[in-house]
Amino acid sequence: MTDEKVKASNSRVNAVVERPEEIITSTADYYALREKWTKQLATPKLMRSADAPSVMDGEQNIKLLLSGEESGGRFMVSLITLEPDTGAPPHHQPNEDEIFLVVSGQVTITIGHETQTVGSGDFAYAPRNTTHAFRAAGGKPAVMFSINSPGGHERGFEYITGMVKNGHPIEEAIAGLKNYDFIIDEIENEDDKKRIGV
Repeated sequence: MTDEKVKASNSRVNAVVERPEEIITSTADYYALREKWTKQLATPKLMRSADAPSVMDGEQNIKLLLSGEESGGRFMVSLITLEPDTGAPPHHQPNEDEIFLVVSGQVTITIGHETQTVGSGDFAYAPRNTTHAFRAAGGKPAVMFSINSPGGHERGFEYITGMVKNGHPIEEAIAGLKNYDFIIDEIENEDDKKRIGV
């Protein structure tokens, strides 16, 4: 006999989850949004990556597999496709952990002061307040699976993409990422700016 909680959860597979549209002007706003999500039930999900929406499209294509609101605030899960020699500059999240698993290609990943070029099946973990960076290596594209906890990292991607598409200077867009618990540690040159991938 199936428990009623299990039946209720099973009935929600792939249910459409209401997306709260919040105006984020500070980290306090962002944390309040995350708190709202914790009051929502997590939504079971089964999907093909081809059906996932892109939250960033360019040299860094980020497909959103599971959003903060769908996970009840627990996680954000994405599939990241990197064009050759592109990725993310050194950055950290003060209140968010991030996990990377390389699916294909080679990726040069920095975690703290350690940098390695890794391939399919290799793994990296950046706990909160740990500098991390990555880029596709070997002159070829690469694909990574990423999990951020708690959820919401996708809102930062949406923010920077929207800012750039609306003609704002990249420096202004990058400065606003701090409201999404996403701190760029250093941008020393034009190559690092390009690695943001928008």
